[in-house]
Formats: sequence, C-alpha cells, structure tokens
Amino acid sequence: MHRVAIYARQDPTPGARARLDAQVATVAAFVRRHECHVATYADLSPGVTLERPGLAQLIAHAHAGWFDLVAVERRETVTPDPTGRRQIRDQLAPAGVRVVVRPPLAVRLGRIVPGLALVDLVEDR
Repeated sequence: MHRVAIYARQDPTPGARARLDAQVATVAAFVRRHECHVATYADLSPGVTLERPGLAQLIAHAHAGWFDLVAVERRETVTPDPTGRRQIRDQLAPAGVRVVVRPPLAVRLGRIVPGLALVDLVEDR
C-alpha cells in the first residue's frame, strides 16, 4: 500500500477557495478508496510560480519520507508549464516520490497502473 499525499492548487480568483476545497475533496475521496492518505497540501497561487508554501512543504515532507506518492486532480495542478512539472518531478525523485494524476471517473482501478488507478505524471505530454 502506498502512502499518498494530495496536492491542490487554484489560481487566486473569486470563488477560488471553494474550487480548491472541491479539488481536494475529489482527489481525497478517490485516494482513500485505494490507498493510504497521509497528508494534504494546498496553495491559492498562480500556477506560473513554483514558489508556493504548500508545494515547498510537500517537497520537504517528501524528502523526510512522509509519503510515496503525490496525487493531483490534473497535471496542470502542479503547474501548467511542462518544464515546471519536470522540475518538481526532479525535486521529488531523490526521495523516491512520484506525482500521479487522478484519472477520469470512467477509468477503473488497475487499468492504468496495476494495483493503482492513477496516471503517472511522468507520462507528461
């Protein structure tokens, strides 16, 4: 069983807190059905910057061994920029932590990754 952290980010616009809470709830409900949820990190911050307190804490806790996976609702949650996503993956890799994306609801457990219904963010296209 994997220990999973959830990360959520929402641009700071009107209604952002409610959308951020909904994002966390969606991913948490999915993760709790299949894995061991251990922590949640969230930022109300534009996606273009990687200087975010929740993301920084997530990376620090990853290196402390708190979890094995980070689940996000969409790959753009981390950042809309593919280069930024690679930077985050590169920061988490030494800790052995992968970022995974919650699949669409139609995807069934085990079809994407055996034993884990999450799409690996490494498959960033």
